Amino acid sequence: MIVQNILDLLEDGLKKSASIIFDFSENPYSEIKPEYLKTVKIAETFKDNINNSIIRLEKNTKEIIGASLFPPRPSGFLACIARNGRVDITISYEDNGWTWPVILIENKIYEKNFLGIDDDVVRCLEFIDTSVRNTQMSIEATCVTFLIKIEKGITQTDHDSLSDAIYQEIIKSAALCKASYSPSIRMQDKKIVLRRGGYKTSDEATFVGGSGESNISENGVDPSIYGCFIVFDIDGRDLFLKKLQ
Repeated sequence: MIVQNILDLLEDGLKKSASIIFDFSENPYSEIKPEYLKTVKIAETFKDNINNSIIRLEKNTKEIIGASLFPPRPSGFLACIARNGRVDITISYEDNGWTWPVILIENKIYEKNFLGIDDDVVRCLEFIDTSVRNTQMSIEATCVTFLIKIEKGITQTDHDSLSDAIYQEIIKSAALCKASYSPSIRMQDKKIVLRRGGYKTSDEATFVGGSGESNISENGVDPSIYGCFIVFDIDGRDLFLKKLQ
């Protein structure tokens, strides 16, 4: 496995999660908890495509850190991630009875700015930065996924422009955050369309039908949903990633 495979699987998982979120609810913004469905579909996508993977949801942070470096460990190693908590998806493999965590994924739902994912980005950077400093540590990629929902604007072009402005601000903030950590950490990101709302043109939106009302006043404007993800990895290091097949 290489980092491009991670990017491809995240994209595929987000597309599958969008389908299940909207297939199973008339009002997916309030009737169900789509964040958990998104986590499950992304985890399934990785499981289906990595034959030797061991995938766990909501795994304890300290357990992940403890499993990522074989003993004896350097002084203070278990305290290197100060924050407690759990990781949404942990992708590992087993070798001689030891389970090595390699890819960590944090999932968020609809975000309007960087404050919605700042804690997750910091956690991912802490993990990967610790791995940079402990060269035998197995964690080699950390990821954050999130969705952007656009309800303002009339046309699909409006939605694309508005979503891009939000996305670029989030990515800029994430990159500034990354600058505080090792220069060996690489960052890759992507935005994709998951659900297309809005009208194709302004004329279509304002077209007056037999009822005497325009499309926009009669039907409103459906929101557009965009899937986004950020992946951090270590430049020049993929020893453990390559063991995921």
